[in-house]
This record gives sequence, structure tokens and C-alpha cells, in this order.
Amino acid sequence: MVAVIAVVPSLVLFAVAPGNFMLALWVSNLVSFGMLFGAGWSCGHHSRMNPSKTGLAMLAAGGTLGLTAILPEK
Repeated sequence: MVAVIAVVPSLVLFAVAPGNFMLALWVSNLVSFGMLFGAGWSCGHHSRMNPSKTGLAMLAAGGTLGLTAILPEK
């Protein structure tokens, strides 16, 4: 159930903009990156670590994986 709730904000954009796939993909990734930073910030806050650094580390790890999936091949 948690996985479904985590994916819904990213998938809604594809339903809102069905004609423009690349725009929906980029905005969906930006939403996901924001959620990654928020989850990392929360994890850092609750574990008494630096929330900003933890959020940025989680964003860097997930963002690298996300960007490799959408960058065009040359």
C-alpha cells in the first residue's frame, strides 16, 4: 500500500498531460526528486543527523538513477 501511495503523485502527471509525454516525464521526475529529498530530510531529522545533508544524499542517489533513465542516448 505504501508503494502505491508513493507512486501516485508521479503517475497523475501522465493522466493530466497525455499528449506531451516528455513534459510529463520531466515534471514527474521533479516531483519524485522532491519526494526523495523530503524522505531523506525526514530520515535525517528522526535519526538526529543533519537533515539537509541526508536529504541531499538521498536525492543524489535516487536522482542519478532517475536521470540515467530519461537522458537520451547519443
